[in-house]
Amino acid sequence: MPADLWQGSTAARIDVALAGLTGQAPWATARGVLRDLLATEGPAPAGADAGRFADRRAAALLALGDARAAVAVADAAGHPPPDGALLLAGDEARACAPVLPATAAGGAIAISTAAETRRTPPASDAEAAVLACHLLSAGDAALPAGLVSAAGAISGVVARAAVTAGPVVIDDLDPAMLTPADLAVLARRGISADASADGVAALAAGLDDAGLLRLAGAGTVSPFHRLVLIEAAATRGLIAPERLAGGWLAAAAAERSAALSGAARAGEARPERLRARQFAAAAAERNPAARLFGIATLVRAAAGADPLLTAAAAGATAPLLDPAVIRRLDPDSRIDAARLALAGGAVDAAAAMLGAAEDRPAALTAALTDDGEFTALALVAFEDAGAVLGVDVSRLDMGPWLGGLAGPAREVATAAIGLFAPEALPLPAPDAGVIEGAMTPVPAVWFALRAAADGGRLGETAALALMLLEARPEAGAIGIAGGLEGLRLAGLDTEARRLAVEMMIAAGAISGLAPGV
Repeated sequence: MPADLWQGSTAARIDVALAGLTGQAPWATARGVLRDLLATEGPAPAGADAGRFADRRAAALLALGDARAAVAVADAAGHPPPDGALLLAGDEARACAPVLPATAAGGAIAISTAAETRRTPPASDAEAAVLACHLLSAGDAALPAGLVSAAGAISGVVARAAVTAGPVVIDDLDPAMLTPADLAVLARRGISADASADGVAALAAGLDDAGLLRLAGAGTVSPFHRLVLIEAAATRGLIAPERLAGGWLAAAAAERSAALSGAARAGEARPERLRARQFAAAAAERNPAARLFGIATLVRAAAGADPLLTAAAAGATAPLLDPAVIRRLDPDSRIDAARLALAGGAVDAAAAMLGAAEDRPAALTAALTDDGEFTALALVAFEDAGAVLGVDVSRLDMGPWLGGLAGPAREVATAAIGLFAPEALPLPAPDAGVIEGAMTPVPAVWFALRAAADGGRLGETAALALMLLEARPEAGAIGIAGGLEGLRLAGLDTEARRLAVEMMIAAGAISGLAPGV
């Protein structure tokens, strides 16, 4: 993002744009663009107090799960970070420095681990924070009896860890009630090995983004439990694909070690562990066709588990596909590999797998244009799709392929192709009539976006574009196209294309990521 991102905008306009964003768009690229907008350093918009602007950005970054960026933005402004940000960022020394001296001399901190208090909030946030900092400084040990009394109302992870050493038992914990102090202690102590994968998945589902990221990065959590957390974070677009690949490799290595030692647990045919084994097997496969088949199988399995995991899984596997090796395979395999690369964001690699149109076997060129899903991906992902496909895009007719889609899949695909390659769309029938509300379902946002783009206000333009995209599904095809176009007007063409691919996959428009599997 450019340093002059917010220049030309006013504080009032930026407030409106940021206030309208929830940060809950399911697509990784949309969330990444929003994080980059908020984290970019540079002058505050006109009329804004730099400190207030930094505070707004830091609070929004924490809500998006990026606690470290929230701390960095606050530090740059000389302001205190948002509450809990230091603990969620792993900066326990700074978080606890002002807390520990506040412990009353000789006073005991009252806690309770009784079942009936497990879902109640702490009676005193200050006491819970003090207790958490003592626990963090004590490492894996239980606290001295003199510090903890037998009655009281502090509950949660802090309470459990105060009276027992070692990893924390998470049964019956309500993740919605866990404070940053709880999560810091849980990340330090780890999750009990006896916890079921379903229990960890339920914990992950109930955590906010910052809490989930804190646990997903904790080295104390077992590789199997961490993989559940990492996959949950991947579906929210919170982690890079290489983090997912690392989680798969760690789980596969731990499972292999357990099997060799005879310590493997029975009944662990968990789907995420199966994906880890598939990834390790594909990575170790030297035969390129067999490797491609293994990767395709893995991505299809991820798509079956959660469509939002598909792009992250493809991104994690894309580095395993060497374009030079793929070019030696048969046409169908080359198309399959390029499809996987596009799904994972490796656009240049996908083009290299296909080769230049003039050097390409005629059978491959024919197969490309016969594959409606790949053609749709190419039209959206490549800046010069015609050159990659080896055809005149205006001669393509995507009507039959689009006609086979329904509901959101058709709307998203029509919007994306219509924005990036409108000449490939069929002309509407003369008697089709006028679509009501065709301007946009959110006209005020659209007009504000165009005004911001005309004025060169990049940050404001991008924020309003994301607001349009977050209005799904009410926004419809025109709103989706408007949001993607807004990102392009802000100079984010690559991000707009990547986001369009993710949206098509998530909507089910692109289902053939692993044909024949």
